Amino acid sequence: MKYLTDFYVTAYNDNKLYPFQDGAIGSPLTTDVNPWGCCVDKYGTTWIANVWGTTGGTVQSIKAGVISAPIFIGGNTVGLCVDQSNTIWVVRQDTGAVYPIINGVAGAAIATGTTPNYCCCDLNNDVWVVNTIATTSTLSRIHAGNLTGTYNLAGTSLGICCDLNNDLWITGQDNTFVQRVQQGRVVGTVAVGGYPGAICIDLNNNVWVANDGDGTVQRISKMVASKPIYVGVSPCGLCVDSNNALWAVLDAGKKLVKIADGRVAGTFAIGCTGQLQSWGDFTGMQAALLFGWNRPPALAPVMSF
Repeated sequence: MKYLTDFYVTAYNDNKLYPFQDGAIGSPLTTDVNPWGCCVDKYGTTWIANVWGTTGGTVQSIKAGVISAPIFIGGNTVGLCVDQSNTIWVVRQDTGAVYPIINGVAGAAIATGTTPNYCCCDLNNDVWVVNTIATTSTLSRIHAGNLTGTYNLAGTSLGICCDLNNDLWITGQDNTFVQRVQQGRVVGTVAVGGYPGAICIDLNNNVWVANDGDGTVQRISKMVASKPIYVGVSPCGLCVDSNNALWAVLDAGKKLVKIADGRVAGTFAIGCTGQLQSWGDFTGMQAALLFGWNRPPALAPVMSF
């Protein structure tokens, strides 16, 4: 993996992972049933959550193009993140819990809340989990392996990421705004387009959000959203690679799109038929960029908030 410029795209119904390497979509790897969330750990290993698995939700790892045997979690596993200790955290939606995976072994469940969706780790090594309950949502904090707080959010919530100031940014598809959160408290909102879902940061500490409802992406800097950039129908995943290039995955067209200088700079057909529905950082590279893993020295972060 070259400074995290190569990555995988999950194809949910196809049970496939499609590699993007050297500027091209490669031959897919076969996964367990319904791959969804993913993350990249300290050593460049990619981890994926398979929503159902053959006998229940599972997690698999991919290193040097080789996919591991499934690690059983059960139920429906959705979101994944990695902390600074290289522990993998996986959300099990049906039981409202997260599970740590250390050295390939799943630990005991930690209850978070009703219908958890996605999670991320912050610069204090706390893991944050977004839970959605009908038309409301909460945010749970896990510190040192224990649930230490649950906080109310505005409306429904879905995607989550942490910026270089240790602020959390949270989207919700029933909202038309992104929430900025500091230590569990909502400190501001930024109006964006329709049905915001996927969210990530770049190396300049800008926040990027994909608006599934109107096919656009927007950059948030200094609490102001940029003019929407149209990328195509149903952008359901976003990531930034370690060259600071922004990528979006389009479910409707089964495409991977590169965005540069405020426009679409490249389009790549993925070649799948099933859903591309990550609703987040579909490559799972945010932790690697946030914590400085595999980041080229020439691309040290610039703070913008």
